[in-house]
Amino acid sequence: MRIEYMSEAEDNLDEILHYGFTHWDGEAALLFLENLKATITILSEYPKLGKIVSNTQIENMDTELRSISYKQYQVYYTIGGDAVHIVSIIPKGRPGA
Repeated sequence: MRIEYMSEAEDNLDEILHYGFTHWDGEAALLFLENLKATITILSEYPKLGKIVSNTQIENMDTELRSISYKQYQVYYTIGGDAVHIVSIIPKGRPGA
């Protein structure tokens, strides 16, 4: 399966990278993002790896929502057709995570 990032997830990745450059050094920020994406890539082979979560956690979802964790982040995704759709990547503890 292929991995597709929805616009909110792409925005989340930009925020994570910006946070990393602001609070860590650039190399650490890039490494963190690389490892996060590597974790997400595992879903291309094992799309049902994540646990099923309530659809009310992310608005306007009418399909089965799943999540996996990476460090302090929760990755929300759906499976459709031949793709895993990354919906959102939210820090744990933020409302909706």
